Amino acid sequence: MSVRRCASAFAALVPAALLLTAPLSAQDDAQYTAQDDLDCAIVISMVLGTLGDNASAEQQKGLVGGLSYFVGRYEARSDRPLETAMLERYRVLRDQDVSARQKVCGARMQGMGQRMQAAGSAISALEDQSPVQ
Repeated sequence: MSVRRCASAFAALVPAALLLTAPLSAQDDAQYTAQDDLDCAIVISMVLGTLGDNASAEQQKGLVGGLSYFVGRYEARSDRPLETAMLERYRVLRDQDVSARQKVCGARMQGMGQRMQAAGSAISALEDQSPVQ
């Protein structure tokens, strides 16, 4: 299945990111390599490019957040320049069926979204306990 055919299905995962009940833990995400992170960044950029203006604001926000997450992970774990690595890997991925990668990347984005939501809730709860000054 091509990126164009999978784009809507992948983008539909983004709003569901906060609805799952079994998030990936950071330890689960540690099994992935810098190459896996780069692949997710590329797949997300392909989806963003394919959806263009057809993506909802919520989908765009989720996809851009996921792109930033994977680029950040890649850059923290690799000494290869992002542009060079993305161009080389894009040439490999652009003609492949990336549907399996989309599922993995989507699940990883959902896990990250849940961890962020849990952290935000914990901070909100802490702020609620703070005395008003």
